Amino acid sequence: MTTPIERRRESAETESTMTRRRSLQRRTTIEEIESWTRTENKKEDNNNNKDNDDNDVVSVGSLSTVEDLLQEDPLLMAVEDSIMAVEDSLLPPEEENESLLLQPPPPPLPEVVKFPRQQKTLDVAKYMAEREMTPMQERMNALTMIPNPIYCFYFIVASLWLSDMQEDSATSSSSDNASDASCLEIPLLPRLHAMPPLTIMAIALGITLHAPFSFLYHWKYASSLPPGLPRTNHWSRRMDQSFIHVCSALMAFGTTGSWDYFFVNVLFNCDCIYRQFKKKVRPRRNQIRIGLSILAYTLPILRRGDVVLFSQCWFVLGVAGWFFVKYPLGGWSHSAFHLVISLLPPLLMKAACKLPSSHDRIQVAAQCAALVSNQGGMA
Repeated sequence: MTTPIERRRESAETESTMTRRRSLQRRTTIEEIESWTRTENKKEDNNNNKDNDDNDVVSVGSLSTVEDLLQEDPLLMAVEDSIMAVEDSLLPPEEENESLLLQPPPPPLPEVVKFPRQQKTLDVAKYMAEREMTPMQERMNALTMIPNPIYCFYFIVASLWLSDMQEDSATSSSSDNASDASCLEIPLLPRLHAMPPLTIMAIALGITLHAPFSFLYHWKYASSLPPGLPRTNHWSRRMDQSFIHVCSALMAFGTTGSWDYFFVNVLFNCDCIYRQFKKKVRPRRNQIRIGLSILAYTLPILRRGDVVLFSQCWFVLGVAGWFFVKYPLGGWSHSAFHLVISLLPPLLMKAACKLPSSHDRIQVAAQCAALVSNQGGMA
């Protein structure tokens, strides 16, 4: 689509072209008349036998003489007028040309200013420097990692996953279903009558595997390495966060008892572990992925309809996250975070015990406990 300026330019060019064409055609007409006049003059000279000078011929054929003849001869004037009328019809009206020329040029189109997209990047060195802790505080972070694996071990060996009500129920009923092969007799662990369900073992294994790497990082390297990138890029910190994902994958099995769901979580957490060992550390991305892995093993609790237990889990996680993000106690906030998060394993163990896949193992353990109790009474 042409603009008004281009249309005016084309109109002006057309007008100049037609003007040149008109002048050329007029010149051609005049030259033809001049030639005809010369021929007639020569005939007249031959008839009258008069000698004319070359100057007379030139004067007759000159441009001024031809114009006089055009004005005197009506036939020639009619021809000239018809030629002019045809030429005028081919040209655009003068008023339109003048109006186009007098129109002000259109305002220029506003330039589109493209601002470069600014990506928010986290200054890792500044982020870690703001969370700098003293060696004493780092060692306290390490010590607060000890209670979780101890609790898991005690929960299993003391058969806390087997309630007193289940033992009484098994005692009152027949205990013939409990075979000697499924029951355990360990003198050092008298309360462990049978192996616990795999869901409980998975949760305890995840917590136990993570604890040594977190303890190592906080006790040795975080207390000795300079703050900032040297700590962030150190292999011990990467291993600490990587085993959080190992723990999350095992907990996903612990809260569902589904091997398919466990396999999906393994794939996701393996990708997270891979990203932990990239050259450039991105704390914000790593924290988001840890949050997603936590959501993955707590959502099944809500899906089963246990809203109360799900709310308790996320209340603990919310308070722990507040200590981790806001740092209300300064350098001691991370220790407070570890202490609050230690309230989560008992809730997850409770969720694992409620699974249908755990009931068979719990029933066998209850019958083994009842069998031991009966044998003790007979003795």
